[in-house]
Amino acid sequence: MPVTLGFMSVKTQFDNLGDALINKELAELVAARVPLTMDLTRSPKSFHATMAVEQLPNTRLISSGRGKMLVQMARLAIAGNRCYFFLNPGGLGGGVGNSTKAFATSLIYNCILFALRLAGVRVCLVGVSFEQMTWRERLVTRLRRKICHSFAVRDEVSADYLDRIGIPADEVVPDLSFNLYQKPHSYDIPRGIVSAFSFRTDHGLPVALLAEYAEKIIAASPAESQHAVLSQVGRDSQGMRELHTHLCRRFGEWRVHYVEVESSLDTACQWYSKIERIYSNRLHALLLAASCGTLPIAVLPSRRHVKVRALFDDLGLSSNVVDLENDSGNAPRELSWTMGNLEYQRLKSYFDRLLLDGHASASASNIPASQA
Repeated sequence: MPVTLGFMSVKTQFDNLGDALINKELAELVAARVPLTMDLTRSPKSFHATMAVEQLPNTRLISSGRGKMLVQMARLAIAGNRCYFFLNPGGLGGGVGNSTKAFATSLIYNCILFALRLAGVRVCLVGVSFEQMTWRERLVTRLRRKICHSFAVRDEVSADYLDRIGIPADEVVPDLSFNLYQKPHSYDIPRGIVSAFSFRTDHGLPVALLAEYAEKIIAASPAESQHAVLSQVGRDSQGMRELHTHLCRRFGEWRVHYVEVESSLDTACQWYSKIERIYSNRLHALLLAASCGTLPIAVLPSRRHVKVRALFDDLGLSSNVVDLENDSGNAPRELSWTMGNLEYQRLKSYFDRLLLDGHASASASNIPASQA
């Protein structure tokens, strides 16, 4: 009897806690419904530990034999099983895939995906946003859209952009991090840290400008209040250390903590549960902190970080988005558990419809040992 099976192959930014989070939540959403096979041969062991997928039930991990899972998946699909292959979530476009090497690699991968589709595999893209694309990125995306069984984006701005360029998405599905809102969290730790700052500076954002902004926030806080500078992505660490040094000179080392949390979701949540507010241009620093009860404030340079602004607009939290150089002083709103749970229900509905509607959920024991 045919069974329904899920598959993932993890390859992303391995120093980015946000990428670990959304891949982990994607795996949980799939494995909660059908047996999941995860190919980890393209990612380092340190990233596997950050995702903590070894503890995920109904999941089989492949850690050797690159390409082995793709062949097994094709065989299972040809045999009549319903095989769903989930592509990596995250942000796409913005010129990231515009180099000749990246363009060629993407075209080759499209060929592999097309072969899988011919074998009967259902290729799915979910949990992504799109920024302005170059002609090369448009070509790759247009071809991939034709291959995909399901092509879902995580915000209305991405959906509108794709409509304008003739590559329409199937639907808008919330960010995968909203899987964290399945049930209310209890955080009894006193919030002794008034504000935290966590920024990406690898795209030319001057640390001096960030320091000027952070200084205003701390100066307006109660005397002797505690603050923190956090790095949630490895390549942010240098800039955040510079920011921390600058703030320590102004306010004293005892008032400003420095923490690197890119390798542990648990450590990040422990810190976020102590913090009242987070100021960041990192989408998943904001969303992960919010899931811990922290007030998220997106501090963005003008006309940049479109995906952050778009998602906050969709949530009705436009007042939580401020311009780094022209803070209008809008009163931010909490991203409450109720709001987060509504997004989770939409996320749950999508995966139920995709993987369960009309199909009985298979058990892991249904996968033939020779093919699993």
